[in-house]
Amino acid sequence: MSQSQALLPELAAYKRWRTATHTLLVGLQRGLADPCPVSLEALSWYQALMALPVSKTSVLGDAVWDFNDDHPNAAMNVKGAKLRLNFESFPSVNQSAILEVKVALYCWLKMPSALRTFASPRSIKANTAISCMKAGLGFLETMSGQARQLLTEEFFEIGYHGLTYFDAGMYREAARIHPYAFGPDLKKFFTLIRSPFLQGLIFDKPLPYVELESLTWAKVAKLVDESEKTYRILPNEIFEKASREASFAIVDFLSALGEPVDDLVALTRQNASGYSLASAQELSSYNFELYVALRLRRKGYDSDAMADALSAAFGHVPAIFQSGSGRHDFKATETLLKLSDANLDNDFRRYINFVSYSACYLVAQYTGMRPSELAEILVESCLEQENDYWLFISM
Repeated sequence: MSQSQALLPELAAYKRWRTATHTLLVGLQRGLADPCPVSLEALSWYQALMALPVSKTSVLGDAVWDFNDDHPNAAMNVKGAKLRLNFESFPSVNQSAILEVKVALYCWLKMPSALRTFASPRSIKANTAISCMKAGLGFLETMSGQARQLLTEEFFEIGYHGLTYFDAGMYREAARIHPYAFGPDLKKFFTLIRSPFLQGLIFDKPLPYVELESLTWAKVAKLVDESEKTYRILPNEIFEKASREASFAIVDFLSALGEPVDDLVALTRQNASGYSLASAQELSSYNFELYVALRLRRKGYDSDAMADALSAAFGHVPAIFQSGSGRHDFKATETLLKLSDANLDNDFRRYINFVSYSACYLVAQYTGMRPSELAEILVESCLEQENDYWLFISM
């Protein structure tokens, strides 16, 4: 415990003020005008604990912990929700349990070596820790929801002083109805909160030991056996077919729009094969422009945004798309649909998606870029010529 006392004096006194904190949290939860029938010393400690900074924009007492400003160079597929944890998303879990989870997460992020729980104790990425906490809190939400029904809201709020008050039977019953799959994140969550460090720091008694794998789970994450992993390598014939289909879809799409095609080999083979999804969908430059306008209109974009998008993509805004009642005022969806004989319906949308996926597949397959790198490719600035070669550049 000496390390916690040296680094985090607010945490060292947690067990001392545990009961007082629960009393205070119950009062705050009820919205009492004077929610603190506790000593001034306990209140002062609680306020200091709540003020501990957890990130550049969040403190321990916040309902939302946001780490996005701490990781400005995070991959595009990590930024946003994966670096944010909203504790209010789990309303059935009482505040004493929420606080214990907050302290556990704080310790894991700030002093991972003290926990000595996982193979690499030196540091933990915020998004990895948040993923585990969301899985754990999700299960606590299920278990708490059941407890509230069985014990009444009042008894659960007042009588349950945190995670140690759930018994093994509650774990078993919750597993049967838990809507999310049991997997590595949930296992890691319980490994964390059962660590000797946290047992000594915050819990008043040991958590019930439950063999999670032995429970009857409603859903279980599928794990790939080592012997099956070789089949995840794309067979040659599948690779060739996927590359051919994707190439044909792209050159066919470009040709139908009157765009230049540099891959003359693929274009020649596509023409020789008679492949033409674009023709089947009645794709033309006009119909594609109209489809873009329809998609933007259906998604709720205003006329100015629609005009900006069409101008950027095609260099103009077709006058026939506009109502004439005002600058950049577009016609209604039903009227736009009548401007073409083509069926710009859900099948057309799926076709456009297929062409997009084909382009993404070819880039991913032939560059071998990691998902995090692919996610950071910006269409308007990703190509750069170096001598006779074009290079893909990610952020």
